[in-house]
Amino acid sequence: MTRIKISQLIWDEWNIEHLKKHKVEKQEVEESIEKVHAHRKGYKGRIVLIGRSGNRI
Repeated sequence: MTRIKISQLIWDEWNIEHLKKHKVEKQEVEESIEKVHAHRKGYKGRIVLIGRSGNRI
């Protein structure tokens, strides 16, 4: 897998609403980018990351 480095997260309206839909807190997202297991291209050029925050993936 290619290694990627996240230098900035953009918290726009879409992202905030998407977090609420999945009952995820910003803190969990910020923690999970330190422990990325996989990534892929997503909607409108975004990157989808799969990481771990506590017991959650």
